[in-house]
Amino acid sequence: MNFDVTPDSLRAINADGKHNSKIKLAIIGYRSTNMLAPFLEKSLHTNGISASLYQGQYNQVEHELFNPDSALIAFQPDAIVLLNSLEALRKQWFIDGTKLSENTISHFNKVQEAISSHLPEAILIHENYELDYDGIFNASNEKGFVYQIRKINDKLAEFKPNQILFDKATYLSYLGLKKCRNNGMLNSVDLPYTSNTEAIISWELSRIIGSCFGRFKKCLILDLDNTLWGGIIGDDGLEGIQIGGDGNGLIYSAIQHWALGLKENGILLAICSKNTKKMAEEPFIKHPNMVLSLSDIAVFVANWSNKAENIKYIKETLNIDYNSMVFIDDNPVEREIVQQSFPDVTVPEIPEDLADVPDYLRAMNFFPIYTPSPNEFDRTNFFVQNKARNALNSETISIDDYLKSLNLKAKIAPLTSVNIGRISELSMRSNQFNLRTQRYNVTDLERILKDSNYAVQTVTLEDKFGSYGLIAVVVLKQMDHKSIFIENWFMSCRAIQRGVEEMMLNELVTFCKSIGIDSLIGEYLHSEKNTIVSEHFSRLGFCAIDDNCWELKIDNFILKPTVIELV
Repeated sequence: MNFDVTPDSLRAINADGKHNSKIKLAIIGYRSTNMLAPFLEKSLHTNGISASLYQGQYNQVEHELFNPDSALIAFQPDAIVLLNSLEALRKQWFIDGTKLSENTISHFNKVQEAISSHLPEAILIHENYELDYDGIFNASNEKGFVYQIRKINDKLAEFKPNQILFDKATYLSYLGLKKCRNNGMLNSVDLPYTSNTEAIISWELSRIIGSCFGRFKKCLILDLDNTLWGGIIGDDGLEGIQIGGDGNGLIYSAIQHWALGLKENGILLAICSKNTKKMAEEPFIKHPNMVLSLSDIAVFVANWSNKAENIKYIKETLNIDYNSMVFIDDNPVEREIVQQSFPDVTVPEIPEDLADVPDYLRAMNFFPIYTPSPNEFDRTNFFVQNKARNALNSETISIDDYLKSLNLKAKIAPLTSVNIGRISELSMRSNQFNLRTQRYNVTDLERILKDSNYAVQTVTLEDKFGSYGLIAVVVLKQMDHKSIFIENWFMSCRAIQRGVEEMMLNELVTFCKSIGIDSLIGEYLHSEKNTIVSEHFSRLGFCAIDDNCWELKIDNFILKPTVIELV
């Protein structure tokens, strides 16, 4: 995959959208959106999103959002990109002076309130302001423009549900603000950035938007020799490889710190190395400067097989798609083999100069993480525990014996303000076991929490090896006094073939009986990735109403056998 994003490379994309998720996207702003909009549409396509685009009128944000009869409100977008204007802010500074930050944030809060009121289900992606050089007032002077911008940016960075900040200030600083500006176009048509800059911004925005709609990377696969450390462990030995200290060793430590930061935010780490496994593991165990440990690695593959074969094994072990994986290797031959074998795997071209590698990896932002979850599940620990589960499975005679031996325990809980973040995250991540591929952001779930027609049941699972975390959700909507519709049923793939579906259905039927419901209605909507649940309802005893809809009569239901103990 080529990451050299330019206007020409984006214009060349054939956006047929055959395999993409479809969303409705609005772009509005205090500056011209004319250059960014077409670039963003193409960038979204390459990130798996087909966007039906609404482009707001120039500098008409208030009219678009505060007027309930506006074309934007009628469009009902899934996401809104709001572009700001440094020049407009500068003009306001001449008027407001030291009140600039206070007045700007007050106005932004009104914009937020308008979106919450008229477009409660839309996700807002907004920018902060680049730090323009101010030679008159320094950054520590309250009257200074830069001082006021910093106060504004600090407030904009505060997390709020259904809002994501695009850190344009840091991004343009990294690119070089002076090279990004286009003063000629700014003064004539209010286009402040060069076309190259707008193309790069569109690429970054497309990753943010993609992450909101289930398109993000889940696994980082790393080579070892001359990737995580300098030198070759098999030739140079433990004392001869470079990690920490000074010189190149510091660079390899920085790469490991980058990887560890990803792991701590829920990204899976895997090792794929041509090495003897015992020798490859030695630095993780014995080297005093090693940042990563074996416990940070979900899958460790070190052998002399083709790396493409090993990546296939990693994919199958983690049960994720190839397009969820990023492969880092210093060897261009290995990168080419993997890219040709699996075009959907992201394989960046690592800079030849080692000193440039850490900055490159951080700047590429392969793993955008924009929705903090207080109940973040330790995915790496789960896969380490899963090795023990698989070993037990190989020793048992049947699947029933295996499930019984796991001592599975489950807790059923409703949607609450505590688990709302994890439920939203699971709806975004779950693609295979997701019956209607319906995503729920935090605002959606807050609305459901207040609606008496809805009920949500969640499952947290554990076995004798450890916790699976919150792994399944059923969203129920009462249609009338006798029937309930399963608006969605989604589950983490790590809980498949554990008997969770049967246990949940038993609980759903018990719940229906308690409130006098006669029938459960379910719907399966086919997607590119959810074929494994195409027979979900028929397998559980539902009867077909039409091609997609199924019904279960509560009175005729016989409880399903289950080995899961409810606690």
